[in-house]
Amino acid sequence: MDIELLIGGARYGGWQSVSVVCSIETLSGRFSVGLTEHWPGQWFDWPISTGDRVQVLIGGQPVITGWVGQIERVAEASRYTLSISGRDATCDPVDCAPDYRPGQWSGLTLSRLLRALLAPYPGIPARLAPDVVDVLLPAFKVQPGETTFRAIDRACQLAGVRCMADAAGGLLVTLAGRERATTPLVLGGNLLAISTSFDADARFSDYLIKGQRCGGADEPAVPVLGRAHDPGVTRSRPLVIRANSGQLSPELASRRAQWERDTRAARASPVSALVTGWQQQNGDLWAPNLRVPVKAAALQVDTEMVIASLEYTVDPERGPVTKLDLLRPDAFAPQPALARARSRRAKASGDIGFDEVRWR
Repeated sequence: MDIELLIGGARYGGWQSVSVVCSIETLSGRFSVGLTEHWPGQWFDWPISTGDRVQVLIGGQPVITGWVGQIERVAEASRYTLSISGRDATCDPVDCAPDYRPGQWSGLTLSRLLRALLAPYPGIPARLAPDVVDVLLPAFKVQPGETTFRAIDRACQLAGVRCMADAAGGLLVTLAGRERATTPLVLGGNLLAISTSFDADARFSDYLIKGQRCGGADEPAVPVLGRAHDPGVTRSRPLVIRANSGQLSPELASRRAQWERDTRAARASPVSALVTGWQQQNGDLWAPNLRVPVKAAALQVDTEMVIASLEYTVDPERGPVTKLDLLRPDAFAPQPALARARSRRAKASGDIGFDEVRWR
């Protein structure tokens, strides 16, 4: 199986170095390929330029559709090297912060809001996975200087969903771990290597959500607190998160504190794996957002995890391999919000933002 670049109707293959990275944590995948000719005079006079539309194919299946970003040519006395890299078409919403006018909307479904946010980028569609409800969102405003991706990410958080590149040059709105891999990852089988790590820097002993709920016409605002304790953090490391809205309820404050505790704990124990080849046993490519069983007795790992990101590459000794970054499914739990996902027929309501104040 080979990686090819489809540019201007021509296919370019035979790459000696390969890196293709896809993730559900970022909106745009990226690729880098290169080759070296060791005979003088055999230069690669290919009509490829930065800004060219490119499709990256693995076994004829697209994994990235976007743009050529960088080209590097190196000539030495006895060899010539060509390297090409680029990103998904969704790199533009990641990089750019348009001057949206009016820049605020109300009473839109998620799909309509995404179309409005993507309007400055012709040719980048947004589609919802079949099991994602096209919910009504509250009044939504783009912050000055905010990139399109950040705005889209905020909108998706309100709806309890995630957004990722769809390999065809568009944006896919989906749920974390909605599909399962057909092949488990087993040390001593298809797993070449696996590692676990534990990072306590982003975990805290106690989470305190502070805010207020507006009273009636002649009543003062009522303070609201939500608390959660993480028994896995043994020393005092409190974190206060301030809700900058007058619509916080005790239930929402409590759920937000628990969400902070649980997702931070889940993200503190990632797993990295190296698997033979780029395909599962049924011929499908490994892909981000798949749930996959992971079994490695040597590391006491026997659980189901979600592929957060992956890299297709070529090892000098092992040939094609896939590097997988895995997280527990609860690392992707949707953030509680006052305006949780609602159906098209539901009435939209206000939303809450949060700021952090840390003491270490």
